[in-house]
Amino acid sequence: MTFGHLTREYDVRFCSGLPSTNGFKMLFEHLMEKASVMHHWRGEKDARKKYTSALRKSQAQRALKMEQEFLLCMMRLKQSFPVDDLAFRFGCCATTVSSVFTTWLKMMAKGLG
Repeated sequence: MTFGHLTREYDVRFCSGLPSTNGFKMLFEHLMEKASVMHHWRGEKDARKKYTSALRKSQAQRALKMEQEFLLCMMRLKQSFPVDDLAFRFGCCATTVSSVFTTWLKMMAKGLG
């Protein structure tokens, strides 16, 4: 699933809770700078590790595009879709959904606060 699949303003409001396509794009662009350098959360052990070149490489190998990650997070916040449902919709595994959601949620809390 991509943002392009949301063809009506109603779809955007229903899935993301944002008022319009423009609202989605504006918020995404606002968060994009921080999102482009964020590291996916991989549990408490990994959170304690220092930033390494291995983590840098894993950033380039994302399962989803940034816009998809943001949409996934907004859909989970708005509709409380289960992790397995979002994994099916976005064509990834449940672990990826969980990691993406946790990472974006933490980043948005810092970026909007």
